[in-house]
Amino acid sequence: MWNQLLCKHDILTLCVLVTVLADAASGSTIQFHASPAQIQYPVTSSLSMRCGLTGDPAVTSVTPTPGSGLVGKRSTGGTDPIQHVYSMTIYRDKVRVATVSHVTAAQVETKEDLVNVKVTGDVTGTDAEKGYLELTWSFPTSTQTGHYKCLVDGLTSRGHSSRLSAVLDVEAADVTFQDLLKEINGLKTRLDAETARNDAEKRRNDAQQQSIDAEKARNDAQQTTITQMQHKLDAFEVELHHVGHMESGTISCGSSTHWKDGSYNDPHYYTSYRVTKSVKHTFKSLYSKPPIVYLNIAGVTANQGTISPGVMLEHVGNNTFTMRCGTQHVTHYIYDLTVNWLSLPA
Repeated sequence: MWNQLLCKHDILTLCVLVTVLADAASGSTIQFHASPAQIQYPVTSSLSMRCGLTGDPAVTSVTPTPGSGLVGKRSTGGTDPIQHVYSMTIYRDKVRVATVSHVTAAQVETKEDLVNVKVTGDVTGTDAEKGYLELTWSFPTSTQTGHYKCLVDGLTSRGHSSRLSAVLDVEAADVTFQDLLKEINGLKTRLDAETARNDAEKRRNDAQQQSIDAEKARNDAQQTTITQMQHKLDAFEVELHHVGHMESGTISCGSSTHWKDGSYNDPHYYTSYRVTKSVKHTFKSLYSKPPIVYLNIAGVTANQGTISPGVMLEHVGNNTFTMRCGTQHVTHYIYDLTVNWLSLPA
């Protein structure tokens, strides 16, 4: 048995670990990719992830296309590829996120992903692709960041059980003033396009009097969409008007050996932390009302083992906010955990 590690560093850190076992699936190819490269909450509207398995023994390598997010592909040109896929599973930080098998349909396995993810998958297999598992999140949050692994189990043409895997990392990026402007411009463009389509639809309705009632119902629905988009655009413009009072920074929680604030249950993501530390930060200037505060983990150093770190927002006031750092493990220590924060007027 031997392992080979393939890594590519771009805007998003991407790594692939492919394990090849003796006389096992040497002609199979596993592909695992995510798009876009980074999550900018709440600006990023969609995150897609796909793991697929093909059995073309003639393919020996792959060159990722820039910006494609392709992170894993391996084939040694052998003669014993996987012919029948039993199951495909995608994990995040060793927690099962989604799975599909020859006896069960594609399904989500985690409560925190149920609210904003759509999953599809199939392992019935064709010559081009033996199986795939695909996830699409709408408006992903920091919950969807982490270390992902795709695991494929199957049976080769010679009757051998085989397991292939590929990994990638999805990271969070800070939201900047330019990102907000880009989102507002995108909303304006979509609003103009929707208005133009609505006007064209009204002209067609005038020429088709017999179907005016049905067409009017469609126009009312479109007008509701336009109104909702207009409200969102107005909210962004108000936020942009006050964005002069925008603060950001980095907070260090230090070593978990000194965290003495007890256990904590995160009510938003149904996660429990056994060791925590509460940190209070004072804004440079007083807000007229409690602002919106975004948090994301900037860096973690720890001893060996699974630490499952987390950061939660406990309270936001006009002058201060309180956050809590946590870990689910007692015997595995965090040497330091740093958190980036951004505050914007509500």
